[in-house]
Amino acid sequence: MKRPLEVSTAAISLVLIALMMLILTVFNINPGGDAGAMPSAAEMPEGAPSLEEVTRIARIVGISTQALGLGASLLAAAGLWKLRKWGFWIGFILGLIKVLANLPVFFMNAVPIQPLTFVELAIGLIVVILLLIKDSRAAFFPER
Repeated sequence: MKRPLEVSTAAISLVLIALMMLILTVFNINPGGDAGAMPSAAEMPEGAPSLEEVTRIARIVGISTQALGLGASLLAAAGLWKLRKWGFWIGFILGLIKVLANLPVFFMNAVPIQPLTFVELAIGLIVVILLLIKDSRAAFFPER
């Protein structure tokens, strides 16, 4: 079966998400901005880990999460490109995660909205909508 244009566009969008995650990770860009004022060493409770320790752990977790998202996005794009059902589901779930992760920012008044939030939300919505179009679904789930 020939791949519908909607599926190709969704696969390319997932590759764009992966490239964006790779650039953010490699150049150590924090899309969330400053999380707020950090307490000084004098204000830290006794026995609490040092700020450097917390920062190191947070950086490791962040890079690991970015690598996992990068791999999942590329895997989903490959699955969509080859018209595999698992590619549809991984792509759909990743699109939903992008939408659900970035949507709450628009309802929180205290946090300034970053331009990257708009991009991630838009790409997530594009992927979900494109995969829900009838031609896209027919490519993965033919009528029996």
